[in-house]
Amino acid sequence: MDAIQKIATGVVRFEQTEDGLLLHRFSKKQTEAFYQSLPYYTGEYFNGYFGNNCRSLAGVTLDFTTTARRLCLTLGKNHIPSDAKSGVFDLYVNGRYRESFPWMPKIDLHFTTGEKHITIYCPYFNFPAFQGIESDAELAPIGQGVDLLLMGDSITHGVGAINPGSSYANTMARELGVRILNQGQSGYVYDAKTVERVCNPRYILCAYGTNDRSCKPIEAIEPETVAFFHQVKRCYPGVPIAAILPPWCENQSEKSMQIGEQLRRIYIDEGIAVIDGQKMIPHDPAYFADGLHPNNYGGRIYGKRLAKALTKAWEL
Repeated sequence: MDAIQKIATGVVRFEQTEDGLLLHRFSKKQTEAFYQSLPYYTGEYFNGYFGNNCRSLAGVTLDFTTTARRLCLTLGKNHIPSDAKSGVFDLYVNGRYRESFPWMPKIDLHFTTGEKHITIYCPYFNFPAFQGIESDAELAPIGQGVDLLLMGDSITHGVGAINPGSSYANTMARELGVRILNQGQSGYVYDAKTVERVCNPRYILCAYGTNDRSCKPIEAIEPETVAFFHQVKRCYPGVPIAAILPPWCENQSEKSMQIGEQLRRIYIDEGIAVIDGQKMIPHDPAYFADGLHPNNYGGRIYGKRLAKALTKAWEL
């Protein structure tokens, strides 16, 4: 298991179980906070939904360089913590997509000679256990520090993209050459109790707002958004923060646009760099899986445009 721990990125903690090694992107305290009920969600569907989603592997990768010509990844049980489908792993070699493969007990991968940078993106809505990785040469970790911490809703989580490597978050990370911790949470809103210091990031990117404007009473949006960012600043003092305004969606209304402008004002008042989400994806349903969540094409365009926007905002 030591080999997996050394090459895994985007992980807050590891847990050894009978099925194998579990990779967590939230702390125990954060997971408990997500299990607490919210006044904006009712019904059995959300009974434990957000806490269970903490188990998913959005943004988690196995990332290393090697001269190996053969790798064998051994997996334990694949948990699917929500009503999602079984996802796929994406294999990138030297920053370029090579293939995808579903969960299997053993996954054999073969490569040409010479050193290469290998990145295996985990399914964003599954939670497989890892039992080991074997190779015919040493695996040198890329590094496990966090350059960029992401907090956001389902779009940050990766929902809509068939391939995890095509989500905006993972695309942006490749474009910028940064290591990310993706704490995106499908369906969620600005909520200060879910923020805890779990890493030492150079930058923080927040992308809530889409669910806030549809679920919360308008009078709750400002105080809860401000409370969230105050908690972020307490946990990560001095770390530059940017926030993405909700991107275009097929059924956006005049009210949602007004709330978007309200969020823009809040971000400016809080000294947070503003990224205009309306400019991240073409206003065309062809780039969306369902009119709201970017598909593979939309996610890649979003990630590339976001990388340029962040480079400008933070002078990267």
